[in-house]
Amino acid sequence: NWMDNFHIATMTYMHSGSPINVYAGKDLNGDGQLNDRPLFTGRNSLVGPNLYEEDMRISYDIPFRERYHLSLYSEAENLDNHPNWNCRASSGCTSAVNNNVTSSAFLKPTSDRNPRGLNFGSKITF
Repeated sequence: NWMDNFHIATMTYMHSGSPINVYAGKDLNGDGQLNDRPLFTGRNSLVGPNLYEEDMRISYDIPFRERYHLSLYSEAENLDNHPNWNCRASSGCTSAVNNNVTSSAFLKPTSDRNPRGLNFGSKITF
């Protein structure tokens, strides 16, 4: 009977890689702008890594008296601590990666999403 009061909820995020717009890092066409793409390279020609995140919540309800409940819970964000680049649906991965072809850090991430996070708590319902 004690298993009847357990609740488990999961949420999974899976996205294919977002586009990366590569730039040369120098003025190739003489217009004074340093954001030119390398020759024969199209817009958003590279794709970043896939995003995978698993979130989970486990709670246990303890009833006491007739109408009181104590709930104990544990939550985990990014449960398996998968490294995810901070790519956005609107801008792609261009802002989350070094996209300058002439840089030694080309295609290295500049920002990541949150690592594993754990929360513990309790709640009394009456």
